[in-house]
Amino acid sequence: DSSGYSPVIKAGIQKMFTKAVGGNIQFSYTFSKLNYSVYKTRSSYPPGSPPIYVQSTTDYSIVPHHFSGSLGPVFYIKHFYFSPKANLSYLMYITTTNQTDNISDGLGTRTSKTSTHKKEDEYIGGGGLIIGYTFSIKKTSLFIELQPDYYNRSYHFLRNGFNASCTVGIKL
Repeated sequence: DSSGYSPVIKAGIQKMFTKAVGGNIQFSYTFSKLNYSVYKTRSSYPPGSPPIYVQSTTDYSIVPHHFSGSLGPVFYIKHFYFSPKANLSYLMYITTTNQTDNISDGLGTRTSKTSTHKKEDEYIGGGGLIIGYTFSIKKTSLFIELQPDYYNRSYHFLRNGFNASCTVGIKL
């Protein structure tokens, strides 16, 4: 299995109603990639024939694109803030599968290859929390955020989602 860091693009807007209470809107895009392989060996022994051996290797490449928007209140206590939020997300998975079968039947070996490429997408909802801290370095306002998000079981992909991120950025 292989996966790497997933780049994230985030943009948000806060509107403060008082010094400690406001509203928060955030948009984000996440891209990642996962590669993995499955190796299987099977054999059969037909009566009166030489045994048949099949070695299969299936390589998968899954590229999820995740667009998300969230809305919620924001509460400040000095430099710390937290924001419970509701999420609406669009998920798009692009999956490429390459399968190679090597079939040995006593008379020789044959190789068969198949490839599939499919795109699946869906809108799902969920919720999350932003926990952050603001600070300044030489008149530049910065922030650090921890953000766990949960997505309800989607109809199409039949799985729940959980995403946790840590973001450091410039506050404009």
